[in-house]
Amino acid sequence: MLTTSTPVMIIPAFEPDEQLLQLINGLLAHDAARRVRRIIIVDDGSSAAAQNIFKAVAALPQVTLLRHVKNLGKGQALKTAFNYYLLHDADTTAGVVTADADGQHCVADIYKIADHFSESPAALWLGAREHGADGRVPWRSRFGNRLTRQVFRWVTGKLLRDTQTGLRAIPAALLPALLQISAARYEYELEMLLYAIRAQVVIRELPIQKIYIDNNKRSHFNPLRDSLRIYAVFLRYLWS
Repeated sequence: MLTTSTPVMIIPAFEPDEQLLQLINGLLAHDAARRVRRIIIVDDGSSAAAQNIFKAVAALPQVTLLRHVKNLGKGQALKTAFNYYLLHDADTTAGVVTADADGQHCVADIYKIADHFSESPAALWLGAREHGADGRVPWRSRFGNRLTRQVFRWVTGKLLRDTQTGLRAIPAALLPALLQISAARYEYELEMLLYAIRAQVVIRELPIQKIYIDNNKRSHFNPLRDSLRIYAVFLRYLWS
């Protein structure tokens, strides 16, 4: 029977460090009521240097570790986790919460998104980082998010504060369609939003903290290559 309890949590990871282990320990410590059914971690083809982290993660309670033999991209890692969820958890939970592995999302914000989703599980919830003139926000992140947000508004007519956030709560009913999206890397999350708009899914945002560790140097986002992929998504959307 479907419930609206805290959803399954999903964290795609490529070459993670101790931040991933700290995040999962924080999630489990915060979960005093034992609401979390499962935390799915996807090793997206990380090197041997990261395997001690994954070994420690896999030993934690409620953690399921999935693996890619080679790096396939964040979008594909999410789809791998969505597929596993639909096979094992879709009948008992309302959906999933996705978060990043690099420490950008704090435990309190992850649970805030999860709790709001539990109250309104038909909506797609986004954790919206505030990108003002705060000097702590890396320039490339601030500029890229502002530009993408404005292009998104021009293309869709809908203003979202953060179109690139990795902290999301996604209804189970939406996941089968999201598996059909061919995008496999960072552009996948934008494709997800565009599909939700076409499908008339309600999109809601909640403000979250912005945490940039080492000026976001640990990010695997390539400003040129991945930005081109993202803006190609807009062109395909307009063409369709």
